[in-house]
Amino acid sequence: MDMQRLANTVERLQELEITAQELRIMAPLLNPANLPIVEKSIAEMLESLPQELRARYEKLRKDGLACNRAINGTCQNCRMTLTQPLLSRMKNNETEWICPNCGHFITLVEQPKM
Repeated sequence: MDMQRLANTVERLQELEITAQELRIMAPLLNPANLPIVEKSIAEMLESLPQELRARYEKLRKDGLACNRAINGTCQNCRMTLTQPLLSRMKNNETEWICPNCGHFITLVEQPKM
């Protein structure tokens, strides 16, 4: 699995876990039949991750978010600006998409500067 796909999988997994939490809280008001579908997707995505990255993800999720965005090269968790060489290595799948400062998974987002 290439690192960009892995980072996107981790981000989607995190979104599904948050959705599952919301469904558990709002079950009386929403359709509770959706929860098993979401939980099955979570289990399948967790299973698709390599063991060492799954362990990292689960550890980070216990304390909050495991995946954050790096917008225009700045990690939105710790606010560290990633160097251009590191960003290039990430884009070329030569390194993990993990912030070297806070250790969170990151997805790269480029926004036009105003």
